[in-house]
Amino acid sequence: MLRPSHLLLALALAQIATAQSEKHPELGLTLDPPTGYERLPVRPKERFGALAYVKPQTQAEQEAGQRRSSLELYLVPRTEGDPVLDGETFLRHVLGASETQEQRVGRERYGYGPKRWTFELNEDGKAVSGWMHAGESDARSYLTLGRCEPGRERGEQGRWERCAEDLRLFEPAANDAERGKWERYYGGRRGLVGIERRIQARLDLVEGWKMRDSDHYIVLSHGVDEGFVIEMTSAIETMRGQYAKLCPPDGVLDEVSIVRVCRDREEYLAYGGRKGSVGYWSPGEEELVLFDARGESDGEIDGEHYTQAVLCHETFHQYVHYAAEGIAPHPWFDEGLAEYFGGAIVSGRRFSGIEPNRYRLETAQSLLEQGAYSWYDTTRMEQAAYYADPVRLYAQGWSMTYFLAASAEARRHRVWSEILPTYLRTLRAAWLIERRRLAGGGSVESAMVRARQRAWSEAFQGVDWDELETAWRRHVAGLRMPSAR
Repeated sequence: MLRPSHLLLALALAQIATAQSEKHPELGLTLDPPTGYERLPVRPKERFGALAYVKPQTQAEQEAGQRRSSLELYLVPRTEGDPVLDGETFLRHVLGASETQEQRVGRERYGYGPKRWTFELNEDGKAVSGWMHAGESDARSYLTLGRCEPGRERGEQGRWERCAEDLRLFEPAANDAERGKWERYYGGRRGLVGIERRIQARLDLVEGWKMRDSDHYIVLSHGVDEGFVIEMTSAIETMRGQYAKLCPPDGVLDEVSIVRVCRDREEYLAYGGRKGSVGYWSPGEEELVLFDARGESDGEIDGEHYTQAVLCHETFHQYVHYAAEGIAPHPWFDEGLAEYFGGAIVSGRRFSGIEPNRYRLETAQSLLEQGAYSWYDTTRMEQAAYYADPVRLYAQGWSMTYFLAASAEARRHRVWSEILPTYLRTLRAAWLIERRRLAGGGSVESAMVRARQRAWSEAFQGVDWDELETAWRRHVAGLRMPSAR
C-alpha cells in the first residue's frame, strides 16, 4: 500500500509524464518530445514536414557557430509515382545524405515496418551527423530525423530513439470542433481579409506562440513583449498605407500577410533565419520572419531602431510581392525602395516621414568619389549581378529610389516623377500577359525577365541619363546623416 507521500509523488510523476506527451489527431499520432528540446513551428510549405523540435544552445555554442541538435518528423504519403517513397530515398535525394548506414531495428508496430539509419551530410559547407528512424506502410511513411554537431551523436541518439519508439500512430482525424470555433469567431468579424488563412494559422499555432489579427496582417509571436507586438502591428498597418501611396496596387489587395516574430536570435536561426540577419521575407513560403533585436545594441547599431528598419524593409518586400502579382521587380526597385522605407519614422499609427537611411548613406556618398555604377547599368541588373556586390549596390539602389521619391527636384520633373509608379504598373501588366503565354509552355524565369524588361523600357522612356545622374549626384552629396532617435 502506498503511503500518502509516495502517492503524491506517483501522482506528480504521472502528471509530468502526461504533460510531456503531445497528441496530434490531425496528424494521426501521439508522441513524447525529446527530453530538453523545445517545439518549433514547421516552416510553411515545407514538403511533408509535420513537427519540429530543437535543443537550446549555450552562449558559447552559439558563438562557436555549432549546429543546434534538432529532431523533425515527416509524414510521407505513399503515392504512386512519387519519388519520395521510403526512408533511404528521402535521405539520399531530398537531404543529399552521404555515408548512410542501416541499423538493426525491432518488430513491426501499428502496421508500420521500421527501418533505421545513421548518416552524414553537408549543410552550408559544414559537416552534420544524423540519425533517422522510418516507419513504412502501404498508406504512408513516417520519418523521425535527428541532426546534430559531429561528435554529439552518442548523447543525442538516445533521446531520438525514445521519441521514435514511443510514437503511437492512429488514423488521422480532422479537428472539426476547433475549426468550427474559429469559423464562428471570424464569421463575426467584418473587414478582415484572408479568413481561411487566419483560421488555418490558428489551428497550426504551436503551444507558447500567440497570434494577433489586424486588417491586413497575421502576427505570430513567441515570448515577445505584448506591448511591442501591439506597437509593431500598428506600425506595419501604417506603413502599408505608405507603400500603397508610392506603389499603388491594381485594385484592392485582399491577401493577408503573415509576420512571425521569434523571441531571440537563437530561435530565429533555428527556424531558418540567416546568420548575420535580423529578418527575411520568403516569397515562396509567403511569410516574413524576424526576431526582437531591441536588446542587441552596439557602438554602431541601435537594436531598437534597427529592428524597426528591418521590419519596414521586409514588409515592403511582402507588400510588393502581392501588389506586383507575385513577380519580383528588378532589385534596384525592390531592394532600393525597401531600404528607402527602412528610414521611416513611425510609432504605432503615427507616421512622421522618411529620413535618409543611416546604414546606407555613408557608403552611397563614398561611391560618388570612388565610382558608382551607372543608372543605366544598375536599373537593368538582374538579381545575380546585383547581389554579387551587395554593399555597394544596396547603398546605390537606396540613394536612387530616395532621390526619386524624396527629392523636390525629382517630384517636379515631368519624366522622373513617373518612373516609380510607371515601373510597377507596367511590370504588373506585362507579367499578366506573360502568365497567359505560359499556359502554352515555356520558361517561367524567361517570362519574368521579359516582363521586367518591358517595365524598365516604359519607366525610363524619354530619360536623359546624364541629366538624371547629375541631379542624383548633387542630391546625394547634400544629404546629412539623420540624428539618433
